[in-house]
Amino acid sequence: EFEERACRFGGSATRATWVSSEELRCVSVPAEAPGAAFSLEVDFTGMSELYGRATLHSLAPSDGLVRDGALVLTEARSSQERSVVFDEPLMRHGRRRFRASFDLFVGGGTGGEGVSACLGTLPDGPFGEDGAGDGLCVLVRTHLGRLDVRYGGVLAARSPLATSTLRDRYVRFEVSYGLDGLGVSLDGVWHVRHLLLNAWAPADDWRFGIGARTGESRIDEHRVGKLELAAG
Repeated sequence: EFEERACRFGGSATRATWVSSEELRCVSVPAEAPGAAFSLEVDFTGMSELYGRATLHSLAPSDGLVRDGALVLTEARSSQERSVVFDEPLMRHGRRRFRASFDLFVGGGTGGEGVSACLGTLPDGPFGEDGAGDGLCVLVRTHLGRLDVRYGGVLAARSPLATSTLRDRYVRFEVSYGLDGLGVSLDGVWHVRHLLLNAWAPADDWRFGIGARTGESRIDEHRVGKLELAAG
């Protein structure tokens, strides 16, 4: 009786062996298996910093991608769209929590169309303010003056956005999901906080990406500065 025991590490288990009548010994599984932590920092000092870390998808522009410590998603010109998708699947190995933050610049134009930050199964192609994928998207709809949160293709939260206070300067954009739910802040102002998503079920292939777009007449420059990703 009681000849076999197991030790559990996150979602994985290993066999335990009796050392004595009062002591069991377990060898832990590799750290990468049971929801190991992941982190990434990008300063956008040059294009080489993105190699092996992220993929760009563009309709336009086609040059001047990284300058002055920022990634240019769109110039203040019409009909531009670009997204950057970070290659590492953020939620692999059973990770349930994540945090993404970056410096965002919007301005230099007439206002529009907007920018999105998404975590999900993202396409290998450009996307703009409407986001992409089947996971979580935070949509900064500049021309509508609001911030939307969409999960699984369904609107989960909406907040008015005083876009005039965010224009022509860098602001900190943060989105996270943890034990206390979803949080979204822009320039230190919480637009969503402690929002529990009942169906929160991140898949192993979910990646993080940022996209932006300009219209025919509604235009803005969108830039992304210092970015930090973490998951566990």
